[in-house]
Amino acid sequence: MLSECSLSYSVGMAISEAQAAVKSGRASPMPVEDRRASIIAAVTPLLMEHGRQVTSAQIAAAAGIAEGTIFRAFGDKEKLIDAAVQAHLDPEPFRRDMRAIDRTLPLEAKVRRLIELMHNRFVTIFQLMNALGLAGQKPQHSANSDFVLRVVDLLDGEEAQLRFTGERISQFVRMVALSASLPHVIGDSPIDTDTLTDFVLHGIMKEGHA
Repeated sequence: MLSECSLSYSVGMAISEAQAAVKSGRASPMPVEDRRASIIAAVTPLLMEHGRQVTSAQIAAAAGIAEGTIFRAFGDKEKLIDAAVQAHLDPEPFRRDMRAIDRTLPLEAKVRRLIELMHNRFVTIFQLMNALGLAGQKPQHSANSDFVLRVVDLLDGEEAQLRFTGERISQFVRMVALSASLPHVIGDSPIDTDTLTDFVLHGIMKEGHA
């Protein structure tokens, strides 16, 4: 049986392949694991928009495949939905992206990337959970511990510019990214990554007044 971890690792890479398949009008031959990841990549935005009411025809059109390919890859639509949820809850792609952040980047660039990764993860998970009526499920706790360790590592050597420890800053980043991902908090005014980064780095007071 294919692991959900390996599936989720392939989801991002599969997006461009799914788009190419749509343009060609047919599914190109590919390994089963890649095919499953490609279908998950294509179905995710549909699930956010339509929830469980999404049809196999819509999924097939988005993935550029025949409907039968969906059932051969997953068995049925519910199993596909479950696989998509588990792929996005899996923390490994998030960990991988954090490890890829260049420690030599300027402080602002590192903080921006941390916020971007955390915010995007929360937004995707919350939208998916809400659309599917699964609001009780949460990302794995281990991802939070890894996040703290990675923030501490990335900010090592930046102490002269910082008022707080890396552990505390990781809490600020997670708190801001989480709050900015909640629909009932942001309402109709989503906050972009640059604004969140500026807030974490500089707070709410003008220069000279801090």
